[in-house]
Amino acid sequence: TIFGFIAFCDMVAYIWRQCLELGFTIRGAADYGSIYWNSTEIIGPGFITAYTLEQTQAKTSRVILSSDLNAFVLKTHTEPKTMWNDEMLKLLR
Repeated sequence: TIFGFIAFCDMVAYIWRQCLELGFTIRGAADYGSIYWNSTEIIGPGFITAYTLEQTQAKTSRVILSSDLNAFVLKTHTEPKTMWNDEMLKLLR
């Protein structure tokens, strides 16, 4: 899951750079939780939490992390150190 988080942060940074080059920016939120999807819709507690955070908390250009995602980052960072733990925290800075 550390690699997934690193890939997620890289993708957010990539999208943000592309948007800036086109003259606009993004705002959003991310959560660590369950989602369910099919060919026409995405739903689930993780999606609802991220949507609610984006609507109520991300008032300016930024991508915020939910409490559950912050807890995941903290848990991962308190586990035995690897180069991936440090890389994950660098992405958040």
